[in-house]
Amino acid sequence: MAGVVLAWHDGTALPRIAPWVTVRAVEYTYFGIVPADDEPGEPSAVLRTWTDAGGVDHEQTFTGALSWERSDTMSPVAGPAYDPDPVEITRATVERSVHRLTERIQAQRRRK
Repeated sequence: MAGVVLAWHDGTALPRIAPWVTVRAVEYTYFGIVPADDEPGEPSAVLRTWTDAGGVDHEQTFTGALSWERSDTMSPVAGPAYDPDPVEITRATVERSVHRLTERIQAQRRRK
């Protein structure tokens, strides 16, 4: 398998070196938590959901660790973890929020 990955990384077409592998683009749906006292349209937390090739739904939240981590905020079983409820947002809004959070956390780390 390492040889397949190396060959792919070096530019060989994946179907040529590993015809058994199916590559499927992940299509995310993004959500934000936008409390009434925050900037209009700027979420204080961002989430993304997607369905894998096996039909299993996944959810992640962008965290203070500056990475997307598994969550179940929107799961009906977990119950409402946020008030207000998550609302669907655009990828551009997510990118702004992730950038803003990353800048804030990196600045805090530099001060320590």
